[in-house]
Amino acid sequence: QMADEPRRGSKGDYIKTLDAIARQANHLENEAVRRAVRLLQDALREINQRVLTADGWRLSNLENLQRQVNDIMERFRRQYTDTFSEIQTSAYHLGTQAVDEPLRVSGLRLDPARLNPLVVTTLQGFSADLITKISEDVRTTINGTLAQSMLGLMSPFEAQKRIKDIVGASDKLSELTG
Repeated sequence: QMADEPRRGSKGDYIKTLDAIARQANHLENEAVRRAVRLLQDALREINQRVLTADGWRLSNLENLQRQVNDIMERFRRQYTDTFSEIQTSAYHLGTQAVDEPLRVSGLRLDPARLNPLVVTTLQGFSADLITKISEDVRTTINGTLAQSMLGLMSPFEAQKRIKDIVGASDKLSELTG
């Protein structure tokens, strides 16, 4: 071998590097779901607390209770949008590594193609819109449930159960429905 020629790695080195990056990507995906579940559980806990401590189940209190739900869901939307943007940025960097690192350990010197950074920005904007729509749908459904309860169509405890089903946050990722 000549002194300035790069050392050629093995096919095994290439595959090990790709596998390591794939594990990191899977970890990111799991982390995104875990964070969403945690934020949803926090929101549900706070909504349930508001429902239980509502100042009597009278229609006059409905507007205040719905405003509190709106605030809680807006906070969820902001927090998860920020979290998901951070995870998408990390995934973008892992995608770049998935091209660069296996080539590097294989001893190849290529100028790898780069994804346009605007792709991740566009993806983040699309995701933020999707999270906003989901949050608004959940908020609207919860507020409808509260109105039905205030009208006497269900008890506060039935309302809580329905809200829990609407939010869909579970301790087990396999039971996530929201």
